[in-house]
Amino acid sequence: MTKSYLEKKLKSKINQIIVSNLNNPRLKRDLIAKKLMVNRMFLHRKLKIFYDCNARGFILNKRIDFAKKQLTKTDLPIRLAIYCYHCILYREYFKITMNIFIILHF
Repeated sequence: MTKSYLEKKLKSKINQIIVSNLNNPRLKRDLIAKKLMVNRMFLHRKLKIFYDCNARGFILNKRIDFAKKQLTKTDLPIRLAIYCYHCILYREYFKITMNIFIILHF
């Protein structure tokens, strides 16, 4: 097996894990590393080499891409798609979902 084949396989696995866990609030570097059975530093280095960003930035970009696809490629009403996009960004920034925030503060 060549190095490029292994790197493609690793990229594919990383993307697969992230896409299948987009709605998981625990989706972080630790979860990805655990599922890949590698340490966090190895994952960090590979993401930096492959995509020139860290795990948090890469996950956020994937979530934003997903929300963008929801806006452009589905029959969802635009308000629902924007709400989904907003929830993703809210959860990333405040580290809790909007629903939990509402429950805790109202």
